Amino acid sequence: MSDDVHPEASPVAIATRLHLTRQVFGLSQKAFAARAGIVFTTYEVYELAERRPPLDDALSICKAFDLTLDWLYAGDIRGLPLSVAEAIKRVRRLGTMKTSGS
Repeated sequence: MSDDVHPEASPVAIATRLHLTRQVFGLSQKAFAARAGIVFTTYEVYELAERRPPLDDALSICKAFDLTLDWLYAGDIRGLPLSVAEAIKRVRRLGTMKTSGS
C-alpha cells in the first residue's frame, strides 16, 4: 500500500504523531523509548521517519502510554483518553501559533 493512498500512515505522518505524543508526556526520546520497552536507536528511526514502527513496537508504545493504533497509524484521536486527546490538541494549537507567527 503506497503512502499516496494513505498519507496519514506515511512514515513522516507517524513520526510527527510520535513526536507530538512524546511532547505531551514531556519525555526525551530515550525516556519515551525506554518506557515503551523499545531500544532507543530503533525508536529514533521511527521518529526520524526513516521507517514505520512495526506492529509489535506500535503495540508496545500504545500499551505504555494508553494510546491506540488508530492514533499512531491514522491520526484518529477519538479512542484516546480525554486528557491525552486534549493535550495533543493544545500542543498542536501552540505549534500552529508558533509557526504562523514566524
